[in-house]
Amino acid sequence: MPTWLAVALGTLAAAVSVALGSGFTVDDALISTRIADHLAAGHGYRFNVGGDITDSVTPLGWANWLSLFSQGNSFHTLHAARAFGVLCALMTGAQLGLLLRQIGVRRLDAAMLLVPLALSLPFGAWSQSGMETTPVALLVTSALVAIERGRYSLALLLSGVAGALRPELIPWGFTLSILLPADARWERPLRGLLALAPPGLVACLRLALFGAAAPLAVYAKPADSWQGLVYVLSGVALVGLPMLCVGFKGWTRVPARAAVVGIATAAELFGLVAAGGDWMALFRLLVPLLPCFLYLGAHLTRSTNAGPAASARWATPLRAAAASATCLFVVSNSWESARGVITERQRAISDLALLLSGARIVGTVDVGWVGAATDQAVVDFAGATDEEVARLAGSHTSKRLPSDFLERRDIDTLVLLLAPGATTEETLQAWDVPWQGLSFARTVEQRITRLTGAERFVPVGHIGFGAVKGAAPGTQYTYLVLQKQAFARRSPSTGDR
Repeated sequence: MPTWLAVALGTLAAAVSVALGSGFTVDDALISTRIADHLAAGHGYRFNVGGDITDSVTPLGWANWLSLFSQGNSFHTLHAARAFGVLCALMTGAQLGLLLRQIGVRRLDAAMLLVPLALSLPFGAWSQSGMETTPVALLVTSALVAIERGRYSLALLLSGVAGALRPELIPWGFTLSILLPADARWERPLRGLLALAPPGLVACLRLALFGAAAPLAVYAKPADSWQGLVYVLSGVALVGLPMLCVGFKGWTRVPARAAVVGIATAAELFGLVAAGGDWMALFRLLVPLLPCFLYLGAHLTRSTNAGPAASARWATPLRAAAASATCLFVVSNSWESARGVITERQRAISDLALLLSGARIVGTVDVGWVGAATDQAVVDFAGATDEEVARLAGSHTSKRLPSDFLERRDIDTLVLLLAPGATTEETLQAWDVPWQGLSFARTVEQRITRLTGAERFVPVGHIGFGAVKGAAPGTQYTYLVLQKQAFARRSPSTGDR
């Protein structure tokens, strides 16, 4: 297969996936862009201007990179982050095309293997989320290219950088460093150093800058292995590309380097189980592994001009069809809600900005989009940007806040998520009944109703959304905005009151 055709096929597959995922983003991306704007403005690595320096973004350096493209507004800066993610996705596709050519896959087989990538809603959606997902996927793909060319040291260095950005990828790189062939004994310790040095350097930087070697998210979101197991099993079943690796006798015929990548990928999946998986939609943590599944599927599909076929000719279209059908299933269930996220967030941020126009200190669980609606201080009830809250007992949705938390932190405005199914009519009734009697979506928000000083807050508006995260499309949910009574009387806020 000519090089230009391989690059064109891979880039086209990535482009189709990107088009499929158009309109997607997540609130956590707005945490990075808010910090990036503060860095660009000279306020330092802070979520709140004048607040504490905290390790609020897991990939250290990501916010610094985004600060070079700061637009002075976290939502506007998000567009620059999304554009960079799309560029990395297209480069990943081009490299995957080259990788198929290197392995020796026939052009028709290569086209079939790339169809599931083109139909991958997770790959396309996360490429424009504003997160670091596809830049990390590009590093993983580059490492695979280096492995296929026998440049193992370069591959391990790239895997180490990927692990520095996303710590859950450390098992993948470390397993490669142990199992990849070495000509001399001294090579293995050196390769282990290449794989572990970048994450180790980042850990030292975190310790020096923030006082802890681990990301703040480790404390804010304690790992639950059972949730991690459910996450990995459902992800492997639904992201589609793992089906390209299904085989029996074929695995006895793949080269050693492919077998090592397979073992490393399995080790990474076990690592994700231990890490507790992820709460975000569309299997974010599995997206950097999609190139590995395609790489392994390609080795099972090796054509005879590159050596004996690893599996029967009929197996490739069967695997590709199964993977594509799974991807289409995910598209049919999630595409409608995923493509409307950024438009809905932009509307909600604009509406919330009016309600928060007189606020001084806002408290909420979802600091990403709320922080994009105001330049004022935002207190994070989940702990993702607040070290005190992060170290409290409970998960990020069930932190056990002290009884005096609202008064001690001088919070004057609350943005709380009502339970799924709470209708706009129910929210409007909050003007006439105690709002503490309403049902809220998360445990920490329910606890806030019982904190000292909560009785001084009154509803001043609400923001409606179209679909709850993780729920069936069409489910309605609502954020209730509350302010202290004395403050609310003088606040110029408007909204859905």
